[in-house]
Amino acid sequence: LLCMAAVVEEIKGKPTYDDLKKKHIIGNNDLPGNTYDEKCTNEIKKREIFINRNNQQECKPINTFIYGDEQSIKDICNSQDTYTVKKNNQMKTFTCSSETFDIILCETQDTGKLFSDGCNYEGTFP
Repeated sequence: LLCMAAVVEEIKGKPTYDDLKKKHIIGNNDLPGNTYDEKCTNEIKKREIFINRNNQQECKPINTFIYGDEQSIKDICNSQDTYTVKKNNQMKTFTCSSETFDIILCETQDTGKLFSDGCNYEGTFP
């Protein structure tokens, strides 16, 4: 089960499929690198994935990459399967898929560090 509110939630303005693809979709091919740490660090750098804070580009604390064919992932955007939860006193709606996808979870301790200084990630394949 993959629920994609976190993906959509982080994109400012109206989210587009191109935004989702750039930040999160790997496709069916593997990423270059010998470890998940290398895969995360290299791909986030290559795709220039960062957050804007105080007019500066900082390391994004968490990012996920989804393995799967693009059409199956794109179909989630049109899914009617949703659920809503309360998070930080706000209601959040998640769009879900019953299809299973493999993901890589990338996390950094470099929070607040400038993207241009290099961000190092720890990657896991949950």
